[in-house]
Amino acid sequence: MACTATPGVPDFERTVSTFLDLASIPWEYARAIHGWQEEWARFCAHFCMGSAFPPHAHEARWQLEIPDPIAAEAEQDLFA
Repeated sequence: MACTATPGVPDFERTVSTFLDLASIPWEYARAIHGWQEEWARFCAHFCMGSAFPPHAHEARWQLEIPDPIAAEAEQDLFA
């Protein structure tokens, strides 16, 4: 888009666009850090805790099944 502003007067659209680009930098940085933290948690869950809580076949490899003692007792009562 051609700049139609008169000399000496700042272009409003360009100013707003530049401001929005600069304002989004912290958001993009935080999103990148969050993505890294998610990948690190998946790595730890898969390699550090995978042997303790193996996932079921229908779950993704980073999803862990944590045993629930209350649910286990309820299941025993159901099938008794």
